[in-house]
Amino acid sequence: MFPPTVYHDSPMGPIRMRVVKHNDGTFSMAQVLTDANGDPIGQQQGSTTNIYANSYTLNLPQPTVFKTINTQVLTTVQTIWTPSSGKRFRLMGGFLTVTVATGNIQIRDGGSTVILVPALALATNIQFDLGAGYLSTAINNTLQMIGPALMVASGTVWGTEE
Repeated sequence: MFPPTVYHDSPMGPIRMRVVKHNDGTFSMAQVLTDANGDPIGQQQGSTTNIYANSYTLNLPQPTVFKTINTQVLTTVQTIWTPSSGKRFRLMGGFLTVTVATGNIQIRDGGSTVILVPALALATNIQFDLGAGYLSTAINNTLQMIGPALMVASGTVWGTEE
């Protein structure tokens, strides 16, 4: 049955959540808003990490691969992660710092942009968490980054290979 209702642990007690499937095939979480009797009256978009469905814990993958981006010049496409032969990468998160130049950073799956990191002020850290992650569209695709002329970035990305 879709969409499932799940529960998120919060300091104020469990929050009823619903998985929302979008037209582009992506998923997000929405808080189910209820009236005084606990009956659903709508939903509010949001996200969560600790998700429980009917007392079953959903097994979210844990990162096992960490790739360092060591002062990489992003003027041209740079390969950040090449998965083992016959595998796909699942990008689950990362952090980046731009030390020279600024502008948008494209994170690519085998050449197609899947994440656009907006321009950062120099020496500003940005961290992103993709929850269960983004699974590469094809086996043996590489994770790549590119930025504007003279951009230099450092950081780490993490995920799994499957």
